[in-house]
Amino acid sequence: MKFKTYGVLLGLFFALGLVFSFSIKNAEGSHDGADKVDPGDEQEMSTLLSHAIDYYNQVREEYSDDRAALIRQLTIFARDIRRDSADGGFYKHDDIYMIDVNDLGIVTNHAGHPKKLIGHKVDRNAEGSEVLGTLTSLLDDPDLGVGKTPVCKRYEDDKRVACAAKVDSDLTVDVTNIIGLRHAEDDSAFSPPDCSGLELDTTAKDVYEDPTDANLEAYVRDIIKAIQADVARISLEEAGKLIAQDQSLSQDLARLAELAEGPITTRIQERTFCFGQEDGDFKHGNIYAFIMSADLENSTVIVNGNNFDLNGGNLALEDEELDHEDKTIAGLFSRALAGGTSAYANYRWDDPTTDADNIRNWFEINSVPGTSHKRSYIEVADLYAETQEAPAQHYIFGSGIYLKEDSGGDNDDDGGCAIAGAGSTSQGALLNLLLTASVLFSVVFMRRRT
Repeated sequence: MKFKTYGVLLGLFFALGLVFSFSIKNAEGSHDGADKVDPGDEQEMSTLLSHAIDYYNQVREEYSDDRAALIRQLTIFARDIRRDSADGGFYKHDDIYMIDVNDLGIVTNHAGHPKKLIGHKVDRNAEGSEVLGTLTSLLDDPDLGVGKTPVCKRYEDDKRVACAAKVDSDLTVDVTNIIGLRHAEDDSAFSPPDCSGLELDTTAKDVYEDPTDANLEAYVRDIIKAIQADVARISLEEAGKLIAQDQSLSQDLARLAELAEGPITTRIQERTFCFGQEDGDFKHGNIYAFIMSADLENSTVIVNGNNFDLNGGNLALEDEELDHEDKTIAGLFSRALAGGTSAYANYRWDDPTTDADNIRNWFEINSVPGTSHKRSYIEVADLYAETQEAPAQHYIFGSGIYLKEDSGGDNDDDGGCAIAGAGSTSQGALLNLLLTASVLFSVVFMRRRT
């Protein structure tokens, strides 16, 4: 069976926080930014949002033939709209900021509370929320649509106004952009992702408290096992629900795939955000996981548990301290995995527990984001190892610990550690890890045939 996957592949990048984009310097000029608008003036708020949509459409047209460049621009602007006016931002000032919600109800970007709420889902049944009524009235407004002018709602006794506009992502999941809706970080309108069933024997906290190679390897391998089981389980459950409702679907695989795409995609999208939940099994302190394509020529990052700005981008970021002509992290990983399926790699990166190592505008200058020394364990694994008869799809899973300056750790470009295991890394053109619904469907159907 064949399925259309292109839109679903790029849909991941929007689901993980990549929103409409343009060069921030072009946003200036005669238009007022968030620091100049009145939060109670509907015309000013609507104009600010419309200005952003206009630039989005310009960039969308400019990069229509270059998806990689478009994704890069999306990544840059996703950070720009979270940047406060005091730091040069245009769309955020004090309690005026933007929120993006995709058509699955997932918060894909939140300039007000990015660390807490990106990846949360709008809970339409929440009680005690101060903004749920305003939020849902914007999302459900019959005049909200791609290409239409923003819709606005007054709230807080008519003292403030929030405006929303929907953009055509060219993908399977469109995004509604909202500006002016302020709320508390713990507002019940936003519920955390469902991470049940994704428990690890060796957690990020275990590695943080005892950063040994043994713990690091166990942590990464537990992640691999948990995801392999989770993807197979979700696919089977959703297909099973549909077949239970209509037995004829077991004979009509094309129709089953069509009906199952939405539920599977929704659940898998929500699960990807479990990687970024603070103090969960997957993240604690400066310990977090990442997954990337095993096609290191493109080095696509599927999930980064610490920095969602990397999702959909690549690791062609340079560490000038690497002792090799190719100073990119992708090149480092490729050399480390040249003879096997797992390896250690030492390089510099951003330690999320300190700002002292930050490199400003790292993405724009194609640099690693920080100067802290990191030692990562990476392993290539087949996502469908637990699924009978499913075609192999290999990805790189990894995590790392941060080394103290006086630790004496080897920072050579090969990580100073022999590669473990056997076999070779898949270098083919791989599809998206978690949202490629077509592959998930094939898994379901292959198992149903046994």
